[in-house]
Amino acid sequence: MEWIGKFDGRDYAVEGLDEPRTNAYTQIDENTFKDVAKVDGQITSVSRITLSPDHKIMTMVTESSNTQGQPVITTSVYEKQ
Repeated sequence: MEWIGKFDGRDYAVEGLDEPRTNAYTQIDENTFKDVAKVDGQITSVSRITLSPDHKIMTMVTESSNTQGQPVITTSVYEKQ
């Protein structure tokens, strides 16, 4: 899967997937970004991505819903090695 786009809040296609998916990134501040993911034009998740000041840790909090329509919040933390 590959995404090429800008941090301007517009939808850009994700390549290499079976379904038509887009990501729209917006830069909130120097170390914080928002991503709105869509499939077939419908929002499937909204993520807030935060980089630590030294850029060694990235935290992503994603809000989506499960197959029953219940909200799901997932937090992922990545550490640069």
